Amino acid sequence: MSRPPIVWRPETPAGPRKRTRAASPPPKKGWTLPPKVKQYLPYVVVFLAILTPLLHNPPRNNEIPSDLIGVWRSTTPGYEDRYFQFSRRNLVFGTGGIEGEAYLVAEVQSSPVGEGEEGGASKSKRLLFTIRYMKTDKLEYELLFYYDPEPTELITFKNQEHLKWTKKGRDS
Repeated sequence: MSRPPIVWRPETPAGPRKRTRAASPPPKKGWTLPPKVKQYLPYVVVFLAILTPLLHNPPRNNEIPSDLIGVWRSTTPGYEDRYFQFSRRNLVFGTGGIEGEAYLVAEVQSSPVGEGEEGGASKSKRLLFTIRYMKTDKLEYELLFYYDPEPTELITFKNQEHLKWTKKGRDS
């Protein structure tokens, strides 16, 4: 077998030849925001933080229907000096004489009561109202009652149907 010939290479004056790499590219800069965007970014974040709950929790209906506005009294023995009064966004429970407890209405819901249904159509105009109200302590309370518009306006509480309340005035 024959061997390849040995080739002699002379050294360069600077010493042995070194391998050099090509220059590496400069490091990439990170993504930066323009100064105007940086200036207003905190305001945008706060605005979105405030707006998000409003979009997910639409405002509740807190206005009392005009048919209910006024003072309601009962002729049932023991309740002659009691009353309750609806105004546009308030509810007052009369506790005897002229004294009463005032509350702020938080939400009003109503739904028809399906009494006397024949052929799928209800003949009753009776409504079930659910009113959520609160005092300054922000605790919510709930009042459920039936409202019969005919023949005379009449309210009966869902848990006290033996008490009948009729409208005495239209105060707002």
